[in-house]
Amino acid sequence: MAASIALASVGEVRAFIDEYYKAWGCTDEDRILSYYAENVSVELPGMLINGKAALRDQFVRPFIAAFAGNRHIVKNMIFGKDIVVVEFSFEADHNGPFAGHAATGIPVKVPGCGVYEFDPSIER
Repeated sequence: MAASIALASVGEVRAFIDEYYKAWGCTDEDRILSYYAENVSVELPGMLINGKAALRDQFVRPFIAAFAGNRHIVKNMIFGKDIVVVEFSFEADHNGPFAGHAATGIPVKVPGCGVYEFDPSIER
């Protein structure tokens, strides 16, 4: 996943990642999409999404409808050159259809991991 951000320190990366995951807990589609470049590529298990419009239609809208008010809790970050690996926990109630599954209303809690690339030369 590519984010268009210019970050100078580990602290700035940590703050950015924390804010990014907080954004996913809201239902503000524009705020979530502001973190992605137009030519973003997102790979999820069983799914490859290319472009910001496809990301919005195929993932962001269905996700925030199914898991409104979700929480991503950052557990660990591993830093490399222009990349960060984030280990997180995801918690939400399954209140809408998602990925072919009908809403169950049950609480969902799963571990997750994301690999994020960023270009430090691009201003956000």
